[in-house]
Amino acid sequence: MQRRVRAGFNFLAPFYDFFSFLFFGNSILNSQKFLLQELKKCKNVLVLGGGSGKLLMELIKRDVAEQCCYVDISNKMIALAKKRLEKEFSKKIKSVNFICGSVNDIDEKQKFDLIITPYILDCITQENLSPILQQLKSHLLPNGKWLFIDFNIPKNSNAKPFSFARVRIMYFGFNIICGLGIKQLPDFEKEFLKLNFLAEHENYFLREFQVARIYKKTEG
Repeated sequence: MQRRVRAGFNFLAPFYDFFSFLFFGNSILNSQKFLLQELKKCKNVLVLGGGSGKLLMELIKRDVAEQCCYVDISNKMIALAKKRLEKEFSKKIKSVNFICGSVNDIDEKQKFDLIITPYILDCITQENLSPILQQLKSHLLPNGKWLFIDFNIPKNSNAKPFSFARVRIMYFGFNIICGLGIKQLPDFEKEFLKLNFLAEHENYFLREFQVARIYKKTEG
């Protein structure tokens, strides 16, 4: 399964930014960087599913991360991110640890002040989401923050049919190319609530189809 997903995203890597802009305009990047202004500089940041590196450039520009662990399942996405980093911030290369893999490839003893999951949790089934979130939570320091950015189905909005249609189209394409085997978005809010995370900041984009939230880890 993981091989199929990696092969799919490797295939998409050269065209990913183009198609992302074609279907969503600037809203993907805007949603990723919008709440960075609410974050203080962190010593260690984990970016899971960072893709081609646009978000990484924003983190460095805004001086959010002293050290960054950048994880992506696609080695070609990692290569694109490295190329961007070398071109724009060559002096910061040593501050970024690139890992081609998943959450399972992160050192279990490593802790972070901030975890960022940009449009990656939608690639996980509802059944598998809870244990993966729990695993990620174990890497977060007490009072650490979690910047969650992903797709969203509005609860009470005229945009709800629009969002459902987009999700169907999106999963149809990704299931063919990457074999995700997913048909609907997981209930993200429910899972974060179960793990005692509190949302501190929130903003929506593209008629509420995209959401960015900063969650704070609490005891319990």
